Amino acid sequence: MDRNAAIGFVLIALIFIAYIYLNTPSPEEEARMRKQRDSIAFVQKQQYLADSIGAIQPDSSVIAPASSGASKTAQQGIFTDTSIAGEAIHTIENELLKIMLSNKGGKVISVELKQYKTYDQQPLILFNPEGTFFNYAFFSGTTQVGTNDLLFSTVGQSFSVSNSDSNTLIYRAYVSPESYIEQRYTLKGNSYLLGYQFNMVGMDQVIRNNNPDINLEWKANLSHTEKDLEMEKNFSSVYFRYWDDDVDYIAEAGTGEMNAPGKLQWVSFKQHFFNATLITQQPFEQGIFSTQADVDNRYVKKLNAQLVLPFDNTKKLVSYPMQFYFGPNNYQDLKRLGDYDLEQIIPLGAGVFGAISSPINKFFIIPLFNFLDNYFTSFGLIILIMTVLLRIILFPLNYRSFLSAAKMRLLKPEIDELKEKYKEDQTRFGQEQLKLFRSAGVNPLGGCIPALLQLPILVAMYTFFPLSIELRQQALWWTQDLSTYDSIWNLGFTIPFYGDHVSLWTIIMTITSIMFAVYNNQLSGVTGQMKYMAYIFPVLLLGIFNNLPAALTYYYSLSNIVAFGQQFIIKNYIINEDAIHSKIQENKKKPLKKSKLQERLENMAKTQQLQQQSKKKK
Repeated sequence: MDRNAAIGFVLIALIFIAYIYLNTPSPEEEARMRKQRDSIAFVQKQQYLADSIGAIQPDSSVIAPASSGASKTAQQGIFTDTSIAGEAIHTIENELLKIMLSNKGGKVISVELKQYKTYDQQPLILFNPEGTFFNYAFFSGTTQVGTNDLLFSTVGQSFSVSNSDSNTLIYRAYVSPESYIEQRYTLKGNSYLLGYQFNMVGMDQVIRNNNPDINLEWKANLSHTEKDLEMEKNFSSVYFRYWDDDVDYIAEAGTGEMNAPGKLQWVSFKQHFFNATLITQQPFEQGIFSTQADVDNRYVKKLNAQLVLPFDNTKKLVSYPMQFYFGPNNYQDLKRLGDYDLEQIIPLGAGVFGAISSPINKFFIIPLFNFLDNYFTSFGLIILIMTVLLRIILFPLNYRSFLSAAKMRLLKPEIDELKEKYKEDQTRFGQEQLKLFRSAGVNPLGGCIPALLQLPILVAMYTFFPLSIELRQQALWWTQDLSTYDSIWNLGFTIPFYGDHVSLWTIIMTITSIMFAVYNNQLSGVTGQMKYMAYIFPVLLLGIFNNLPAALTYYYSLSNIVAFGQQFIIKNYIINEDAIHSKIQENKKKPLKKSKLQERLENMAKTQQLQQQSKKKK
């Protein structure tokens, strides 16, 4: 590694650290942004409500809890069936899902993913009855109706399906035998999709105001399912897609609110490895979305979506076909759902390097990972094979970098002579050094550029491993879960910039990085500050990577070891320094061909030299 290669790796270090730092807002920034968003959100929400439901004040008695006969009648409001005894819970399930529904609101109140467990091996519940709210609101005259606490009659019963079987459960709330609200839930075997249809039958005689839109508000408090709560928070948010258009979202690392004025196709309550998504077959008119922190840390985040459904009160039947997706954030599986772009809830690259790292993940890293997953059961072995393949692909860049370092090392005695000869005239030294490089056929940036070209791979792997659900709860030696940090010692206290535990893979990564730097410095003869910069970078990463997934630090450890082996092979079996030296001497004998740029640079240098000499004479 020559001086320029070292500069390249230092630039990578600084850019990489800046990338991580800039994507993590400070507590002060979060507080300031949250205050600003809350102020804007209040105004937007008032305008939203005024536009969508006519700004009519709700009748609070309509949505009072049904705890007695009298209050039950008030709660039912315009709905005539008061014979329903009370809330009834129904369970529908297949091989993958166990869904609890309630006739109170006719809604989904809990979802269990049967193929997964929480970090402490409990049933994995996306959200529970205490943490969910699903309400349709509309006006009948001056009376506001809300379905969340409305008791529905039930057509059907709890069921279980498998394979290609399917079944349906229906909830209905009657205004009259000819006018009612209906919610249909259809579940097929072996599917994460829940068919859902919201029907307004004969409600054209009930909803007759000038602005008859129906407002849907969906809230869910995300359950804590992973070992690292802070990382869960940093990967949880609300995503939504405009109709056949772009996907947008509230920044995952913080909280906030967004107003989506256009037509919408879906809204997703996304957490680290799972999501609950509502997809519509006809567009929602607009939406307001928000995420909030839970001060008690009982939940990961509190998510809220307010959507507008257009209602045509000239029709006897108005139907809203939809479907829920309750399942894992698996990139390939989400992509197979159809032309919804739901896989975009997995952020494979963002910011300055997203344009490069995201395609690398989508078209190379993920297909390669899935291909190897078909043939190997050990994820430790899969990551090892990926590391070797990536290092083979990067071998030409490493070879060019090492070749440049060898050339610079052979020229070092002559550069030192020039430095001593022109120690009083740095401008002349620069000219003579460039002349030496040109005559020898050496590119002084030959070690820097290959190092910088490896940066997209570094960023791609940094984003890939923390989001790979395949690694969740997969063990490797002392590591119990490759998707989160490995801890061999819980400190019992927190060290700033490091954490409250000791990650062995991070320590191994740091040690191998320092050993690799020592070996490179010995080969290149780098001295002074550049020598120590190569050691500082791994120490900085020790604090950053201590809380990151073990799969990532395991990969970087392997990458250092393989790179070390490549350098050893190149030096001892590929590079012939005698032949390189002979080639340099031959190049020196060839006449130099100056480019126009070189001529301009030399003329500028000569002009500066003459100006300096003129000043000295004065």
